[in-house]
Amino acid sequence: MSLRINVRCSDCLRRIKRTISNQSDGVRPSEGKTMKKVGLLLLSTLLLLCFAGQALAYLQVGSEAPDFELADLEGNKVRLSDFKGQIIVLQLGTTWCPDCVGQSAALMKIGPLLKDSGAVLVDVFIQESRGSVSRYLKGKEFAMQVVPLLDDGQ
Repeated sequence: MSLRINVRCSDCLRRIKRTISNQSDGVRPSEGKTMKKVGLLLLSTLLLLCFAGQALAYLQVGSEAPDFELADLEGNKVRLSDFKGQIIVLQLGTTWCPDCVGQSAALMKIGPLLKDSGAVLVDVFIQESRGSVSRYLKGKEFAMQVVPLLDDGQ
């Protein structure tokens, strides 16, 4: 399976390189730089999509999620496997992202329904400090159990 993905990726890579070189001929320098940036962005997106297939093949519906360990706001280590057997809602986000804030608001609204099913919200804040997450959560009331975790990007 990975051989087929690699062949497809190399074919697409050749097409993108050919497109970039054809479009940058006879173009002003600033436009050529822009075209190269667009081409690199397209290439990156394409490669990401090619390798996403492998990740999706690894995570099948009903399969066990990969375990990870992160610190909570008090510095205690929490593992995903600590919640084995429970229903969890895993949210990944930041304190400053409008979509992430909107998702948190939606979860607060349906919190009572989730609480009745015994669900736990595991909220992973990506590259955020303890202080910024504490300020973000201050005054927010979730009906269900919320476990905020800090991912330092390592």
